Amino acid sequence: MPNPRKSLLGPSLAAFALAALYFFFHWMGFKDGPPMRDFLGPYTGARCLWRGCNPYDQAQVVREFTAAGGLEAEHPVWHTEPLVYPPSTLVALLPISFLPYHVARAVWYLLSTVLFCAGLLTIAALAQARHRPWIVLLAAGMLWSEPVELLWNVGQPTAVAFALAAFALWCFLQNRFLGAGVVCLGIALALKLQVAGMVLLFLVVRPRFRWPAVAAFLVSGLLFDVGYLWLTMAPASSHTWKHDLHGQIAGSLLPGDANDPSLLNRGAAQFTNLQADIAPFIADPARVNAIAYGVTALLFAAWLWMAWRSRESGDSEFATLAAIACIGLLPVYHREYDLVILAMSFLALLPLFSKRHWLAWPAASATALLLFTSPHLRHGWVRFAGSTWMCAHLPDARWRAVLLLRPAPWLLLVLALVYLLGMTMKIETN
Repeated sequence: MPNPRKSLLGPSLAAFALAALYFFFHWMGFKDGPPMRDFLGPYTGARCLWRGCNPYDQAQVVREFTAAGGLEAEHPVWHTEPLVYPPSTLVALLPISFLPYHVARAVWYLLSTVLFCAGLLTIAALAQARHRPWIVLLAAGMLWSEPVELLWNVGQPTAVAFALAAFALWCFLQNRFLGAGVVCLGIALALKLQVAGMVLLFLVVRPRFRWPAVAAFLVSGLLFDVGYLWLTMAPASSHTWKHDLHGQIAGSLLPGDANDPSLLNRGAAQFTNLQADIAPFIADPARVNAIAYGVTALLFAAWLWMAWRSRESGDSEFATLAAIACIGLLPVYHREYDLVILAMSFLALLPLFSKRHWLAWPAASATALLLFTSPHLRHGWVRFAGSTWMCAHLPDARWRAVLLLRPAPWLLLVLALVYLLGMTMKIETN
């Protein structure tokens, strides 16, 4: 008699493959703005390392982009794409930087797509056999989500960082190929610390994974040191690169600029960090950051206490991972493409449903809203709310903007609390 789980796994894998193929070919045309615009900064920055220019000086980066074969129409207005990637990211991208721009762009697109899809399937492989087909279907649905569309269109390093972190997680949880896991997590941390760092924190609080996690952190630190020394010793950047990097970060936070969380920046509707929902009410950036960091610190302290108490058992292990994935998106700059880390929360979501726990539907609803509400849909909500009873009951436009146009931070806050509660119950992990 056929196993119903295996019979369901086949169609779910087919659905995943069709979704992956559709979006691979769909986004080859780069439907929204200059192609792979988030790839330009780290790619040209990595070229600057071996070409002897300063990766944080806009004029030198523009010249290097042109020398690599890039066309003027293929890059965004440079001030909208600040050059803020750390030296470790540039070192991690060195191999691809030796290719001409158009070849490198195609290779990066293919690599990102293949690795990201493999990362999603790796997450499914960690689930219990009875949950695996459903997680594959959730992963197929995620390929249709707003964060993944944005991820593929802009060429974000998040795709590769997520995949490598997922591979490392599989190696550690399965206790196989630990050396490969260390290297994968180390490179993921070098590429995107604020994404892979959530997996690192999860591993550090589990005693059996602590030393491999520390080794991975040392790998990323080695890549950072190589980049730091390289930039410090290069004549073109030795005296100015740290100042230029600081200037790029500060400039991106100016009112209305790329990383400004206030209402002056329409792009802040894509932010997931708490500052995006606090800044509309408080003008002082220092107070905004203090509140965001304070709220996150409280959540992190609760997470750490509960994770530490259960560190010797497998109880609620995936809820622990899901909670830190949500908490990690709150304190510092993140855009919607980083929400792909929520794929790891599927491992905790399915056990909630299988146990018919009351937390299942709040978790699923918040996750669906985070993944499938596009900016166009949210703007429609705001226009609708402006002409309905909400306008009378919620006259302050700032509240309407936060609740409807910028839902990611408060939804993540809700989801983090749900999974913190989930950490208190016993969830099967094997």
